[in-house]
Amino acid sequence: MKKKTKFRGNIMPKKSENWVDFKEVKEKVSIEQVLDHYNLTEGLNRMDNNLRGVCPFHGTGKNPNQFHVSFNKNVFNCFGCEVQGNILDFVALMEEENIRQSALKIQN
Repeated sequence: MKKKTKFRGNIMPKKSENWVDFKEVKEKVSIEQVLDHYNLTEGLNRMDNNLRGVCPFHGTGKNPNQFHVSFNKNVFNCFGCEVQGNILDFVALMEEENIRQSALKIQN
């Protein structure tokens, strides 16, 4: 019979400056704050709890309202270039970096 090991103290690693809590970042920062940071909210049309307008990634297409943002879900979607995601994905696309780098940038 295998003997159970008892853990003493905290078994979770201590948070360092390189530690990223993705869930916490997504909960504390709204998509609206991210859009404001890039000065994009003024160029989009507000419809209830959503924004619609020209996609910041591919520009105009056949439909000037291809880019949709949902404040309730804290996500974005473009029906033209088919990019979609949450705040981490948005920052990663805007900054041309990976999700972890984007989360660190938002966190700090």
